Amino acid sequence: MVCIPFKYGSPITEKLKRITLEYAVPLADWNPEKKEVQRSNPLHVPINAAIKMKVLEAQQEALRSQIQEKPLTASQLKKRLKKQISGDSFIEYAQKRADETVNPSSKANLQSTLNKFKEFLKQEDLLFPELDYDLLKSYQRYLKKLGNATNTIYNAMKNLRATYNEALVDEVNETDKNPWKRIKLKKEKTIRRRLNMKELLSVEQFNLRPGTAAFHSRHAFMLGFYLQGARVTDLLLLTWSTIKDGRCEYYTSKGHKFCSKKILTQALPILKYFR
Repeated sequence: MVCIPFKYGSPITEKLKRITLEYAVPLADWNPEKKEVQRSNPLHVPINAAIKMKVLEAQQEALRSQIQEKPLTASQLKKRLKKQISGDSFIEYAQKRADETVNPSSKANLQSTLNKFKEFLKQEDLLFPELDYDLLKSYQRYLKKLGNATNTIYNAMKNLRATYNEALVDEVNETDKNPWKRIKLKKEKTIRRRLNMKELLSVEQFNLRPGTAAFHSRHAFMLGFYLQGARVTDLLLLTWSTIKDGRCEYYTSKGHKFCSKKILTQALPILKYFR
């Protein structure tokens, strides 16, 4: 591979970094003094042109950052240049995906996943080619070390995988080495505890002062129960127009599925109170 060495910084803090180009030449064809490919290589013209172009881009990026009074470190400059070669930023794509998600719950979930991943990276950016198998395994171990439960780790990794796969569909990232094919995600079956009839009656009959938060919460809980397990988000989005001919008809916030549920007699007092 052809690597361009460049120096960046003041004479005191000057550091040497290398940018890899997508070219490979025999060592015998390389001129270390002039830092160019010799004429003995049939591709010396396009390769040397690519080298000069990349050096110019490095100089322009460095100058632009100084004009904006936001000087870049050598590593940051290298990452900017590498991005132009390797492809788009995974972090930027993930953030765009979270920002464009309409459902508030899904949006918050994606943003939480991204924030946690950025804390692990301890850096501003990550390119798609850098998201490899070793990094993903390291992140799994990191989450486990934090004390995250199996299903919490599963959800965090699942969101990252979905973002990566969506980028492939959008052709933002093109690769034949998808690291997720080697990553195994574990999920534990959760045990759902249901209230028995005695407990439900206790909730329904418990004496609460009308108008309090607990009073409204109890009404919402019981209405969800009488509507055959309606989700809290769906309950909060119900309007009187969804009540038609003794049925409650609405589209779910999760999956946008149409539901038509018969309103049981027990739910009528709750609806009457709120009307």
